[in-house]
Amino acid sequence: MSTESKKHILPVLPWNKGAELTWFEYRSGYKKAADALTLTLLNGDGTLIDERFGMVYPIMFLYRHYIEIEFKDLLAIIGMTTLVDTKNTLRHDLKALWLKVLECVEAVQGVDARREFAETFERIVEFFVKLDPHGDGFRYPKSAKGNSQWDNSFEIDIDAVKAAVNRLEQCCYELRSEFKQLIDPEATDISERYYFY
Repeated sequence: MSTESKKHILPVLPWNKGAELTWFEYRSGYKKAADALTLTLLNGDGTLIDERFGMVYPIMFLYRHYIEIEFKDLLAIIGMTTLVDTKNTLRHDLKALWLKVLECVEAVQGVDARREFAETFERIVEFFVKLDPHGDGFRYPKSAKGNSQWDNSFEIDIDAVKAAVNRLEQCCYELRSEFKQLIDPEATDISERYYFY
């Protein structure tokens, strides 16, 4: 048997074998991958076009998908309560997911918290909604109808996107903790509970 490191072998878990852990893996996986690509892009010398060319697409897809999964996870947790109806599948509609998360924030923390959360993060969410309303803009050069994803060229400050998503991640972590306390107020950590969402 080889004593070599097996860093190249990674586990893939089916979601029902550890519901919360798997959601965490997906959320953090997309976010870490986007951060890693962003850091590679920002730390490179940028002198060769092929080093940077096209990297914006996977980076932006990964960040957008991270936000979508983050919102769906928060909604799934609240869905185990009677505070907000989260049964409707919102698919890849980031705007609808955002509005439902705001509804959850208000139900748990009140109108002022909703307003503050909206003011803090609406800009980054609207940025993704505008650029990629269906979640396929950064995945494919053409829409399902065969049209170009965008009419004109534009630039993205990837460092600013990364910073905004980092702030959103921290706030969602705090929200998730508070939402979980609604399910089990005695628990300090309910990561071992098998709730399926």
